[in-house]
Amino acid sequence: PGDLPVEYGNHWWSICCDGSSSYCKAGSGSVAGHCKGIWMLAAVDPGSLNVLSKLGLSLVTVYTIFVLAIGRAVRTFFDGAVPMTMYKELPESDKLWALVNDIYTARYHDDLVLEEELYTILVDIYRSPESLLQLTGRG
Repeated sequence: PGDLPVEYGNHWWSICCDGSSSYCKAGSGSVAGHCKGIWMLAAVDPGSLNVLSKLGLSLVTVYTIFVLAIGRAVRTFFDGAVPMTMYKELPESDKLWALVNDIYTARYHDDLVLEEELYTILVDIYRSPESLLQLTGRG
């Protein structure tokens, strides 16, 4: 790399502990001509994180946003599924369908009094879980 001093040469990294190198001289902290420790410097190309750093985002921030977005998508997918399960999983809904078709037929023939009576019956059935189970049968 061009920003390293000339004395380091043109190497990306170097490890020396044989005592012959000018970088690992025997001195305080070294034992019998061996280095006390090894220092390694790594130059990382910031280009891979350049987009995140320009936006002021850290890796933890991106991860958190990703997890929250996935959580929201899953929650949205299942939103409203629990209250509707009771009505979707009815074993025999033929009588309810017949009542709905009778309401439609009464409206088609402009018999609004009969339509209102049938609609009131349908609402009462849906408001009472006991009558709903009695009409559709138990699973």
